[in-house]
Amino acid sequence: MQVKNLKSRGVEFLQVPDSYYDILREQLKRSNVKIAEEMDILQELKILIDYDESGYLLQIFTKNMQDRPTLFLEVIQRRNHNYLLNQI
Repeated sequence: MQVKNLKSRGVEFLQVPDSYYDILREQLKRSNVKIAEEMDILQELKILIDYDESGYLLQIFTKNMQDRPTLFLEVIQRRNHNYLLNQI
């Protein structure tokens, strides 16, 4: 995974509590969406998951890139999920 490579090069990402993944696992049991990636690895890497009936996306956010908390990066991978269209 690219996130592992970024972490090995010193990129710092926001932390996600393990309870997020516990809740997510329960929600996914009641959903038709099947996550292709291993949940344990996503949890280890602190990758977030957003999903709807058509698919899902994986995302992770860097910590702020400078002293002022105005710049960060998002790494995202879509699997049949139209994130931006769902926000309109």
